[in-house]
Amino acid sequence: MSHHPDAVAPVYVGICHRASLLYNFAALLLAVLAAHSAWSDRVDLLAVCLPLAFFAAAIFCYALHGYLRDTDNQLRSPHQLGHRTLPTSLLHGFMPSLCVAEIGGAVILLAGLLRTSQTIS
Repeated sequence: MSHHPDAVAPVYVGICHRASLLYNFAALLLAVLAAHSAWSDRVDLLAVCLPLAFFAAAIFCYALHGYLRDTDNQLRSPHQLGHRTLPTSLLHGFMPSLCVAEIGGAVILLAGLLRTSQTIS
C-alpha cells in the first residue's frame, strides 16, 4: 500500500483480509456446532476439518494472488497464477468441491445439533 500511488492494496490482498475475517467467524461457528453435536467425534472432526481445509486453501490462494498481483478476478479465464495459465478444470473442480465441503460440513453439524436438541426434549 505504501508503494502504490493511490495507497491501496492489491485487489486480492483486500479479498484475503476480508475472507480471513469471515472464515474466522465461520470456523468459530463450526466449533460451537461440533461441541453440541450428537454425532461421534470422528464425524464431527471430519465435518469441521473439511471446511477448514478449504478455508485455508482459499485464503492461501487469495494471499498468493495478492502477492503476485496477477489478477483482479481469479474466476476470469484464462486462470492465471503468476505467469502461468492454470487448467480451467482445476478451478471448475475446486469450486464445487469447496461448496460441498463447506455446506456439507455445516449441514452435518447442524443436523447433529438438531439431533441433540431432540434427545434433550
